[in-house]
Amino acid sequence: MASGSRHHNWRGGKIHKGAGYTGLLLPEHPRADKQGYVLEHIVIAEKAIGHSLPAQAEIHHVNNHRRDNTNSNLVICENHRYHMLLHQREDAIKAGVPAHWLKCPYCKIYDARERLWVGPKNGKHHRTCFNKYNRDRKP
Repeated sequence: MASGSRHHNWRGGKIHKGAGYTGLLLPEHPRADKQGYVLEHIVIAEKAIGHSLPAQAEIHHVNNHRRDNTNSNLVICENHRYHMLLHQREDAIKAGVPAHWLKCPYCKIYDARERLWVGPKNGKHHRTCFNKYNRDRKP
């Protein structure tokens, strides 16, 4: 059976990966998967900065469209924590509140950090919501 560029379904080494990402066939790349594909946004970000990304770095798509890999849509995040911070702030802005506000996991209402309480599992929530949650879940 023909493979690579001789295969009838060859698309120039570009495939659609899971979760909406695009993969490029670059088997020599350090981040290549077992089939030799690297996520396209990683290759584009590395080309823009002129060197490989650090191992813990992640790429954020500004418009949340994973196939839009234009330079202006990509933000290099130093780690997963910073990437999640960007998403948290985007969600707050979409909800019409200041970007630094957090959402209580119990009542789902955004509030300023100073009005939220850090509980035993380090979640930031309203103390009254946490107390109500504990009362309601006990038999």
